[in-house]
Amino acid sequence: MLPVLFQGTVIKLLVKLFHQFGHDLAQFLEQFITDFRPDVIILQGGIAQGFRYFEDAMIASLTVPVLVGKLGRDAALLGVADLFKL
Repeated sequence: MLPVLFQGTVIKLLVKLFHQFGHDLAQFLEQFITDFRPDVIILQGGIAQGFRYFEDAMIASLTVPVLVGKLGRDAALLGVADLFKL
């Protein structure tokens, strides 16, 4: 555990880091939004669990709404199973 003196500094750094991540992820997705013109972006899997930390920055940088799916970490496995009709 960090000394109390450093905890505020670490929190500020983490907030800044997640804000930058949300912005960068939105910039990455914007290329696909331009090509495919989706109505909405749905985040699934492990990244969806941390969405609340970068939500504001991501939404501010995107041109379409973002929703969090309900399948959680099972999303990728279920997608592959559907792809192969398992």
